[in-house]
Parts: sequence; C-alpha cells; structure tokens
Amino acid sequence: MKRLWIALIVLSAIAEGAFAQAEVKVAAIEYPPYLSASLPGGGLSIELLQAALKAAGYKVVPDFLPPARATVEFTAARYAVSLFSGDYSKNPEIVQVRNINTLMTFFYNKAKGEVAWTSLADLKGKRMGTTRMTGGGASGVMKPILDAGVLADENDNIEDAFKKLAAGRVDIVFSVDLSGVVIAQRLFPGETNIVMAKKPYMVVAGGPYFNTKAPGGEKLSKDFAAGWAVIARDGTALAILEKYFGKGKVPSETLIK
Repeated sequence: MKRLWIALIVLSAIAEGAFAQAEVKVAAIEYPPYLSASLPGGGLSIELLQAALKAAGYKVVPDFLPPARATVEFTAARYAVSLFSGDYSKNPEIVQVRNINTLMTFFYNKAKGEVAWTSLADLKGKRMGTTRMTGGGASGVMKPILDAGVLADENDNIEDAFKKLAAGRVDIVFSVDLSGVVIAQRLFPGETNIVMAKKPYMVVAGGPYFNTKAPGGEKLSKDFAAGWAVIARDGTALAILEKYFGKGKVPSETLIK
C-alpha cells in the first residue's frame, strides 16, 4: 500500500510538471492603458501577449521598470521580451513581432459639429488640444499639422485638453487612439459625443520585442507569432481589444492578422 501511495505521488508530481506554465519575465513600463501594474491583467499589451503565449505553455510576468532601465536590461539580454518601444536600431539581435496598429488621431465633440478631413488643409484654423511634449515643437510628427495652419493649444496633460474639447474651447484633440478613448470614458461617463475622426493622422505598427540572444528569446518570438495568428483568427484578440475600446468600437486598422 505504501508503495502504491509513493507511485501515485510521483505520478502526480510528473503530471503537475508537465502542465506547469513556464514563466516569462517581460520588461515593461507604466503606460496605461497599454501597460500598468494598476490595471487588471497588466493592461492591453500584457493581456494580448499572455493570450498569444498561453497555448505554448507560457505565463507572462511583467516587471514594470523606468524606461531607461527597461532599455538597458532588455538590450543586455536580461529579459527575452520587452513591451517598451525603445531605439533598437543598433541591436540586430532584437526583433519585433507586430500585432496591433496604434493610431495617432484627432478626437472631436460631435455635439459641436462633425470634423471630417481628407488633407490637413481641411483643419486649417482649428484649435487643437495637445500636451506640451508634442504641441509646440516645429519638428517630428507635429510639424506637418502646425505647418497646415492648425493652432496648437498646449496643456500640461492630455486630460485638460479633453476637458476643453467637451467645453468647446478647442475644436480637436490630438491623441493616441486608445488613450483618448479611455480618458474620455473616465472624464465623461456615459458621454457619446467625444469621438475619433474616421481618418487617422498616422498608423504606427506595434508589438512586443524579442532579444534573440537572451535564453529562449528566439523560440519565444516564434511561439508568439504562431499564437498570435491563432488568436487573431479565432476572435480572442478582438475580444481583448473590445474590453478597452468598447464593443464594436475597435478601429478597423488596429488588428494585424
């Protein structure tokens, strides 16, 4: 009888080991709603990463770090995966597997009239709420907008820009798509007039980065790509996106299949 119990314990341990998920530590930063230790599931990017790797037996464990440290630790191959978009142009061993597009776009208050544009010239003279980090410079992504005659209304934070939009003090707000959606939902619960323009200003492909020199890094990149192909087809990825954007409100450009 004693031998039987020993055999059962051994078999149980073997079975537990066979079904245990391998932990994957991921370098991340605070960038809600995409990444945040305060959000259930760690934010949108963590949830998508976990869903894609789950079938391959991985459990994602995010380490939230300051941006500079996240870059150093990841490039030093102390993490195989990073969700921080640093400058890796001099690191050929680092590869990105793109899975969602982020839209740089304009929000407007449809109670004040629709904002439709085909070229930036259509926005000439409009007051645009933005943050000081992106608003006043004459270079980067903002330059074509300002050169077209759009008037930048700079704010210390993007929340203040959305408050001005609701009050009619600016005509549009320049924001990342999901950040704007979440801010508007938080500031104005139940409000349906703060919406995105149908045409985005810029589409930026995003996705996790993998350091192929880190232990297991190359295999993880392939497992993620395979897992993503599955959840992009079966609706799992869309369901996660709708948790954040809202049912039926995910932009058509967002999901990369």
